[in-house]
Amino acid sequence: MRPVHTDDVVHPRASARHRVSANLKAHLLVPEATMAQRISRAKQTAKTSGMPLRMPEAANRGQWLGEVLHVLYLIFNEGHTTTGGADPRPLCRPR
Repeated sequence: MRPVHTDDVVHPRASARHRVSANLKAHLLVPEATMAQRISRAKQTAKTSGMPLRMPEAANRGQWLGEVLHVLYLIFNEGHTTTGGADPRPLCRPR
């Protein structure tokens, strides 16, 4: 069961960074502190690895692309129909 989204998750005055972070946290179904720790570890790993951030080699793009597409799919589905709240409703309606 997904957590109920609070108003600050989708509030129009919230920064885009906050909305994206909050929605990712909600969809990964982990507490905020856990997500913060994961991000911190990822940053530290990137910093200490000495590897530059760049596109994966052609041989490794398949897995990377699959992960990117999965995130886009989740974002699209959340934008199409809400999953939070007492009354989930379609967000995209034909005019």
